[in-house]
Amino acid sequence: MEEKIFQHKEAAEAIYPEMNRLGAIWHGEMRRPYEAAVVAGNVVETEGQRNAQVGSMPECIEHERLIDLQDVHWDAADKLVNQMWALPAQTPEGTKLLVLVGFILGEEWRHQDEHEKTSYEIMRARSLMIELVGGEPAQQLRDQFA
Repeated sequence: MEEKIFQHKEAAEAIYPEMNRLGAIWHGEMRRPYEAAVVAGNVVETEGQRNAQVGSMPECIEHERLIDLQDVHWDAADKLVNQMWALPAQTPEGTKLLVLVGFILGEEWRHQDEHEKTSYEIMRARSLMIELVGGEPAQQLRDQFA
């Protein structure tokens, strides 16, 4: 399950660069006519009109398609996480902790201990969780964040 969760995460995140590129285009197009109208002093269009106009742009349509494609991966990963969470957390490999830190929790949980964005609270909580895993898997986890 762990491997599949991270495969879905990787596939979903691989879509971000294109989504960001397309989003910048249609967001810019959403603002451009309005800002020009404000400068000219003749704002007469409604937000609904702008939404309809920009929503029909190929970039916006493709952006929405990519969101739907990404959601397939996030939903599949979420189902696997829910299945995993129903299992007892006594796996010797610390699998649940890897999924918790590597998938569920935010990016700040994945920084190394000495990273400027790693808070004291995260370091302490992560250290305790790794300690509870114990054994060689715990040492491997410690090494990952050292």
